[in-house]
Amino acid sequence: MHAKVYRFFTQNPKREVCFIGSANLTTAAHQPGGNVETGFLVDLVPARRPDFWMTVDGRIPTEFQVHTEEEPSAASGGTRLNLRYHWDRKLAEGYWDAPSESPPLVVSARGIEIIQVAILAPRSWTDFGDEAASKISSHLTETSLFEVRGETAEPGMLLVQEEGMAHKPSILTSLSVADILRYWALLTVEQRAAFLEARAPEVLLHGAGADLVTQARILTGSETLFDRFAGVFHAFGCLERDIRAALDAGRDKDVEYRLFGKKYDSLGSLLDRMGTSGDDSNDVDRYVIVLCARQLCQELKRDYSDSWASHASEVKQLDDRFGALSDIRARLLASNDGDFGQFLSWFDHWFLKRAAPVEVEPA
Repeated sequence: MHAKVYRFFTQNPKREVCFIGSANLTTAAHQPGGNVETGFLVDLVPARRPDFWMTVDGRIPTEFQVHTEEEPSAASGGTRLNLRYHWDRKLAEGYWDAPSESPPLVVSARGIEIIQVAILAPRSWTDFGDEAASKISSHLTETSLFEVRGETAEPGMLLVQEEGMAHKPSILTSLSVADILRYWALLTVEQRAAFLEARAPEVLLHGAGADLVTQARILTGSETLFDRFAGVFHAFGCLERDIRAALDAGRDKDVEYRLFGKKYDSLGSLLDRMGTSGDDSNDVDRYVIVLCARQLCQELKRDYSDSWASHASEVKQLDDRFGALSDIRARLLASNDGDFGQFLSWFDHWFLKRAAPVEVEPA
């Protein structure tokens, strides 16, 4: 968040008006679906005549206080405790950076106690356990700045080190299956930014301060059967092209983010959303989407076998998602009699078998 403060002095020497906010004058703000920024005026009557807020400090220090690394300054609000959380492994660890063991500590955030830490061995990482890791992760979705009590008389501030950020859940959890596919199909950064700006308020309208949020209008048109499936194929084609470009450039973090992560536009998030209350697709749509996802993984495994093997644990989680979605096929078979089972087996075989491109001879 950023804001600007402008001061306006009135003719009354004991009164001033401040504008606090940020007026967006960019092109992105002045178009359909553009973002909206605001500000507010504060009418002040200070106790004395207004003066400059920033003045030269003329006080000269009388001494220089030296603190060693083993004895951090209490005024700095620091702590010897280091805390890191691995989103991909759901693991929380603590490190006590001192030559002797720690006292009992209490870790909290925003005034809410998270965990109590028993005595920690000096300068070694300690696993806090599954229960503590679950509590820590629930608060990390909102803030990574914790407080530590028990070390000194005053609480110390702790910035949590987060690993495996591709697996950290996104606040944009309300994107539907169709929204994720549309997002993949967008070609420019500007289009994707406008798309998210139009949908982010749907999340914010249900939280604190919802009355201060304006929802952008989303324009949608009628959609045919051809539009729907062509859009699915186009979206997966764009996703595959982006992942192949990242693999060729050695950007492994981008691959982990798009394929195995839990962000709003990750493949795993798409599969997790299918069949939930926010999914407005039917079983035919879902079945085609699953086949597209299987084909994508099959092609990447074949062409980038070394990179695929280096993500063995993430691949297993993705395979488990495919297994959990097998109910879609069972429902389709149960609702269609006759030779539909044989048709579906034929359809699966030829769908997953990618056709070789035809080379056109020059005329």
